[in-house]
Amino acid sequence: MRREDAKEIHRFIIDTVKKEKFAFVTDGKLDLSSSTVGQLLARKVIIVDTGGMYNSNNVEDALQEMVTVIETNGLYFNDGVSIKFEEDVGTDHTAAGILISKQAKDTFVFGEVGYVTSDFKLGKADANYNITMPACYMATETIASGTIGLFLIDGFARDNSWTLTSGVVYVSPTISGAITQTKPSVAGQQVQVVGIPIASNIIHFRPSFNVEVV
Repeated sequence: MRREDAKEIHRFIIDTVKKEKFAFVTDGKLDLSSSTVGQLLARKVIIVDTGGMYNSNNVEDALQEMVTVIETNGLYFNDGVSIKFEEDVGTDHTAAGILISKQAKDTFVFGEVGYVTSDFKLGKADANYNITMPACYMATETIASGTIGLFLIDGFARDNSWTLTSGVVYVSPTISGAITQTKPSVAGQQVQVVGIPIASNIIHFRPSFNVEVV
C-alpha cells in the first residue's frame, strides 16, 4: 500500500468514526457501506499486522488471530500482537507513527511543531515565550489556518532539507514552529526536547513535557 493511500484511508476512518459508522478496507478499497457485523463477516478484508498484509476471506478468523474486539471506544489487541512503524521513512515529507486530526490556528508546513492554544487549537510553538509552549504535535502536511490537518504525536518524520546530527532536538526560540539542535540559552527562553535524530533527515518525534526555563 502506498503511503499516500494509507494517509487517505486514515482520513476516511477518522471521519467515519466521528459519524459513529464502521469503515473497512475491502478488496483493497475502503468500503463505508458495512454497518452490521453480519455484513462485515460476509466480506473479504485485508488487515495489516506486524508481519505485513493479512488477507482473509473470513473476517472473524482474522480478528480472532489479531484482535479481541473492536468497540466504539477502542481497538483491543490479543497478546503478542503489536503495531510496528518503520523508522526508515523512505520519502521526503512523510511521517509514520501515531497521528491526530487537529484544527490549526496558525498555518503549518511539514515538520513544524505546535502547542495547544487557549481555545484548544494548534499554534506554532516558540521557545522564546512560555505561553507558546510546550510543543506536543508535528505537522505532517501543509495545514492552512482554521483548517483541520494531520499532526504526528509520536513517530518518525523525514524532511530532506534537515541536516541533523546525533544528539537531541529542541523547539526553536528564534523561528516559530521550527526545531533546532541548538539548546536555547538566553534568560527566559524555554528548553524542551522534542525528539532525537535517527538519520540526518529523519527525526524520532517524541516530545518531552518537561520544559525548563533558562
